[in-house]
Amino acid sequence: MERGQSGLRKMGDNDLADQQAEIQRQFALRHSGMSDIPLKGKLPERPVGEPLRLHPFLEGKVRQEIITIGGKTTQELLAELTQGGFRVSSYARSMMENPSFTTLPNPEQRDLVRLHVKDLGLKRDYPRTDEIYQKAQDLGLELCPAEVGPQYRLQNKNQPLGEWLAVAMKPIPASAGNPCVFRLGHGGGGLWLYGSWTEPGNAWDPEYGFVFTLPASNFRLLKA
Repeated sequence: MERGQSGLRKMGDNDLADQQAEIQRQFALRHSGMSDIPLKGKLPERPVGEPLRLHPFLEGKVRQEIITIGGKTTQELLAELTQGGFRVSSYARSMMENPSFTTLPNPEQRDLVRLHVKDLGLKRDYPRTDEIYQKAQDLGLELCPAEVGPQYRLQNKNQPLGEWLAVAMKPIPASAGNPCVFRLGHGGGGLWLYGSWTEPGNAWDPEYGFVFTLPASNFRLLKA
């Protein structure tokens, strides 16, 4: 530690190190479990495999997965689906070609939550779309960006035979003008990306699967 001609204290290397250690300590106190992440002038990325916390009502009932979206154009997604041997229905293709379908310019991670309609605890035997969406949002879930549909299809290559999932999203008009959401399925013809006509009043079987997303974390970096 030194003093200059003005009498003000100059900060040496040891002092800078002490200051950064104190900042790290304060950060760790505010964000429990992240004290081992060094400060380097940017927010830390949450390690893959550590899902964000769920509402207590959903814990033990649902399945969480982390996927990457963004960084690809619509045409690139369609090309990858074709090259990967995935089946794309005419409705799904027309949804992706609709101007309402957009993709993020840069890749980023999203936390998906897979659940069955019955996991939401709704009273109606066959809940409507609007009831499912509202209850999910009440429990801290969000609708997925539309590109989750094709991106999840590309990244979910081990979907069990006979399984079908609807992507909870704002509907996009398909070729006939009907509001549709993406559905992912594994049928006899292979792995499918479907577009399915979905109205707010549609009734759903309690065993049907949906995919929602958790809010974006404040501690996730966009990948360059």
